[in-house]
Amino acid sequence: MRVSLRCQERLDQVAGIKAIIFDLDGVLTNTSEYHYRAWKRLADEEGIPFTRADNERLRGVSRRRSLELLLGEREASEEQAQEMMARKNRYYQEFIQQVTPDCMLPGALELLHECRQAGVEVAIGSASKNTRAVVERLGIGHLVDAIADGYSVTRQKPAPDLFLRAAEMLGVPPERCVVVEDAASGVEAAKAAGMWAVGLGPVERVGAADLVFPDLAGVTLDDIRTSPPTYESTNVPMYQPTTNWHITETEFNPATLHHKETVFTIGNGCLGTRGTFEEGYPDDWPATLVHGVFDDAPRVYTELANAPNWLPFALFVNGERFRMDRGTVLSYRRDLDLRTGVLTRTVRWRSPAGHTVDLVIERFASLANPHLLSIRYRVTALDFEGALEFHAGLDGHVDNAGLIHWRLVDQGPALSLSKGAIGQQGVYLHVRTRGSGIELCEACHLAVSGGEGVTYTHRDCECAPAVVAHLT
Repeated sequence: MRVSLRCQERLDQVAGIKAIIFDLDGVLTNTSEYHYRAWKRLADEEGIPFTRADNERLRGVSRRRSLELLLGEREASEEQAQEMMARKNRYYQEFIQQVTPDCMLPGALELLHECRQAGVEVAIGSASKNTRAVVERLGIGHLVDAIADGYSVTRQKPAPDLFLRAAEMLGVPPERCVVVEDAASGVEAAKAAGMWAVGLGPVERVGAADLVFPDLAGVTLDDIRTSPPTYESTNVPMYQPTTNWHITETEFNPATLHHKETVFTIGNGCLGTRGTFEEGYPDDWPATLVHGVFDDAPRVYTELANAPNWLPFALFVNGERFRMDRGTVLSYRRDLDLRTGVLTRTVRWRSPAGHTVDLVIERFASLANPHLLSIRYRVTALDFEGALEFHAGLDGHVDNAGLIHWRLVDQGPALSLSKGAIGQQGVYLHVRTRGSGIELCEACHLAVSGGEGVTYTHRDCECAPAVVAHLT
């Protein structure tokens, strides 16, 4: 059943599959047994009958939902529920200390290696909040491009959110993803996400999948490509060969930042912005260049003037500023989708004080409005409750290799985009080139949602106005 083909032949065969998203428990390893033991221990302590048949209902669902199924009609306060979930997790963490690379299920490691050789990206989509610890103990981190776990989304399986998040982290459209699952809820989630579902296990459990195997033993990429389904939601066949439109960086390396700033440039024909980080980084070279905006230089020619920097965006987590050169970067991925023009950075960051957040930062230059640039910044607190603060501003203190082209004309709060009135959510910066006399005005508008309340203020530092949002 094994095939031995050269890498390019494999790429030709599986060109339509861009990514495979694997569940963890019961698919790649047997930690589902440890989940059962942990729930069984908790049930015994609470005097609740719990069998392996009962455990089948807990496959692929969140810890809270599993507890609800375990308790049945028995009532528990929120405090009691939290204590029981923490106790179960403590037992599970004790059990997974036994996990080693030998705990990979038959065929799983071979399929992961085949995906790597064929250029098919791999993600893990598991409701477990211990996914990263298990992956580390299995020694397969180098074979996995992204991990979406119990911290990544609010709605767990059978909602499609977890798999959609994994696809987003990979930068792959859902219709180009295959999900491998061993639970009915996972199969349902995969199909709700518009992905092809491969089920592992008995038909009565995963029969709704598009393709069913007993397990991964002997399964190859060719087997997964058998009889691909037709999706009514797309006019593009799932397995039609396509050009790779993504430039992806999966490891953070400060030594290559200047090169990557060029690689991850966004633009729309009118203007372009280098791929520097919104929050800044030591010795970075931020630049936004606008078509036709030139200024004199102490040479025999003019040059494009570096426009005021529109990227500055600072996040404060309980008073600690997020920066890639501070705290701990737990995971990192940057992807430029050349088809849509969207640059996406995904980071899991732990502050020096131990607060962990997931960040998804997207930016693009609009084609509909060539003068519009946008940033979307999504923050998920993983292990704390506290205040977040966002600073978005404009920086006129820019230069071209030491040469300053701009003089300040005016700055201040900007008109509201919706009401045409002066408000706290916007600022503007009006500047003029020193030699050619070209005038340029930039405006910044910040809108924040989520939390219990948002308040806005603005800061009027010379040549660097900013909007500040406080979220509680």
